[in-house]
Formats: sequence, C-alpha cells, structure tokens
Amino acid sequence: SATSPSLTLSGDYPNFFRTIASDDAQGALAAMFAIEKLGLKKPAIIHDKGDYGKGFAEYTMKYIKEKVLSLFLQKVKASGADGVIFGGYHPEASKVVSQMRKKKMTIPFLSDDGVKAQTFIDIAGDASEGVYATGPQDITGNPMYKVALKQYKDSHYGGEPGAFYFEAYSAALALLKAIENAKST
Repeated sequence: SATSPSLTLSGDYPNFFRTIASDDAQGALAAMFAIEKLGLKKPAIIHDKGDYGKGFAEYTMKYIKEKVLSLFLQKVKASGADGVIFGGYHPEASKVVSQMRKKKMTIPFLSDDGVKAQTFIDIAGDASEGVYATGPQDITGNPMYKVALKQYKDSHYGGEPGAFYFEAYSAALALLKAIENAKST
C-alpha cells in the first residue's frame, strides 16, 4: 500500500507491485475534482509532515497549478489574444509556453530576462523555439567578454557561466575601479 511513485517508476524495484494508486495519481485526481467538480479557486493544501501525507499534498499542489494554468490558457485562447507577454522567471515561463504549445497555441510568447537561462530551454524543450525575451545587448564580440569567459572556465567552476555572470562581472569591475579611484572602500 506504499504510495510513493518512485517505487514503481524508478525501475529500482522490479518486483514491487502496487495495490493502491500512487501519490501522483491520487494528487492528479484530487486536483481535478477540487477544480472541476467543487469549483475551488484557492484551496489550502496542508499535510502532517510525514512522507505519506507530504507526497500526496505535493503532487496535488503540482497538479492544481497545472490545472489552473491550463484553465487560464483556455481563457487566453478564447479571448482571441494574438500574443502572450509573460513576466516572471524561467521555471514558470517554461511551463506556460509548454502548455501553450500543447494546446496548439502558436501565438508569439514574449518574456523578460528571467527566461535568459539554459534551464528555460532545457525545461521547455521544443516549445522554447521562437520565444522572444528582453535582455541586455549582445556582448559576445566585446574583448572583455572573452576575458571574463576564459577566467570563468579556467576557474574551479567549469562548465558555462550562469545567466547574469557577465553583468555581475562588469559590476564587480566597476566597483573595483571606483574603490581604486577613491583610494577607499
């Protein structure tokens, strides 16, 4: 009767057989019922801090957010909007644009520099294609960009720098120059 989805989905327990629905299945059903049948708009989701209650509550919250987003996008589509402008960060933006594309909404999606991250593309996948985002000017041709990138890659960090690394690098250079010129902190 254990309800953790990982027991059957992870592949770690090939001889585990479930006799009751998993937390993700129960959470999806609870979310659908709460929104579609009971008409709840903002349910409070609480749990007893145990693994059993916490799993159900977390999956229910996940599916309520998805359901609310889906209903919202249906309203956007029905309104005849010819584009969506989203303000927020990449985790939410990737969900919105992914849901739009699943609903065959091909209208333009515009967002802020909060989607300026590889994780947006990783999460949204093909739905990220054609997304417009505001952000700073392209600085890849600037010699200081190349210096900052080399310093980052040569450091112990490895990989690629984060979304706002170059802006932070420029701010640090400006601060250090100000301290040097003032001869004081």
